[in-house]
This record gives sequence, structure tokens and C-alpha cells, in this order.
Amino acid sequence: MCEFNIVHTHANIAAVSKLAKQIWKDHYLPIIGQDQVDYMLHTFQSEEAIIKQLNDGFKYFIVTKHNQTAGYFAVIENNQSNTVQISKLYITTRFQNCGIGAAIICFLERSYRNAHDVELWLTVNRENRQAISFYQKEGFQKSGCIVQDIGQGFVMDDYKMVKVIK
Repeated sequence: MCEFNIVHTHANIAAVSKLAKQIWKDHYLPIIGQDQVDYMLHTFQSEEAIIKQLNDGFKYFIVTKHNQTAGYFAVIENNQSNTVQISKLYITTRFQNCGIGAAIICFLERSYRNAHDVELWLTVNRENRQAISFYQKEGFQKSGCIVQDIGQGFVMDDYKMVKVIK
């Protein structure tokens, strides 16, 4: 059984930032390379970046299974457009293929089911075939491509994927 604990203390923030470094280096080096991994960790997953995101309305959760940290995810709600962006969803290598990602999606579906026709959406690197396959299995569909300049000569080359919760 998974537990989802909201990130709200400095210790939680530090734990997420440390976890991000482990997950990103294990998973993204072959996809985007060391320089972009380092840049994105500093820009988007450092303690300072997470604090800013929390102040901007993001909700971060640490995922545990069997009392061990297994990953984290973050969402940002847009009530005007009735959408929820899954901004981050990362599972440690050790806990991948154990149902944790599906449990997170189920948790989010339950959390937003009472809102009328909420669209869950996310972006996923177009070369991240494992994640794309997982999201499709969970009912997400590709709705286009997003190429975003993130600075320092780096771009995120992603698919946007969506799932409507009724």
C-alpha cells in the first residue's frame, strides 16, 4: 500500500530535492544527457525551486511504500480552465513496475472526481518511451507536441498527454 504525504516542511523539501537527484540521474542521463540533467535539477528541483513552486500553488507529495521512500509527484490546479497539471511524477528505479504510478493516478482521479470533467494533463519527453507507454495504459492520450526553451540552450521536447476525469 502506498502513502502520499504532502510536502510542507523544509525537511520534506530537502528530501524531495535529494530524491530528484537520484531519480533523474538514474533515468534521464541516457535521454537528455548530464548537462541538461544538471541544469534541470538546479532550475526545477533544487530546494529553492521547490519552495518557489509551493509558493506559486504547486502541491508536492512524497510517496512511500513499506515505510520506504519510493518517489514523489506534484500537481498544479487551474480552476478557471478546470485542469490539473501533473507537473512531476517520478518513481525510484527500485520501485518502478510495482503499481505505484497507477496508485498515484488513481489517487488523483479520486481527488478530482467530484469536480465536473476535470482534465488531468502532463508533459513527457518524446524519447521517454517507458513513461509514454505507462501513461497510455492509464488512459492518457497524446494531444500534441510542446517544444519549450528552458534556457542555457536547452529545450524540453515533449508530448502533452491528457485524460478527462468524469
